[in-house]
Amino acid sequence: MLPHVLEYSAPACIERLAELARVSGLEQGGETDEALAGKFIKRVRELKQELGIPEKLDALRSEDVPDIARAALQEAHFIYAVPRYMNQTVCEALLKKMQA
Repeated sequence: MLPHVLEYSAPACIERLAELARVSGLEQGGETDEALAGKFIKRVRELKQELGIPEKLDALRSEDVPDIARAALQEAHFIYAVPRYMNQTVCEALLKKMQA
């Protein structure tokens, strides 16, 4: 889920993602913050693959997505310091990317 959330959040935190790329040793010199942010997200995807973390969840059923999204939003909204909050529709769309 992390790469999807990072992509969603990126417009609000390009500079922070770029800094993560720099401290992770991904900077080769001369890249824009946007390019570095993209490199960082790409590296997160690669790391997931290296660690064997699946891209899709077999157990995630379509009928469960609205309730999972609602619970996630209820927990996170106005409590977690995030660069960009989601609404129900966006959260469901991100969850659906995880369906097998």
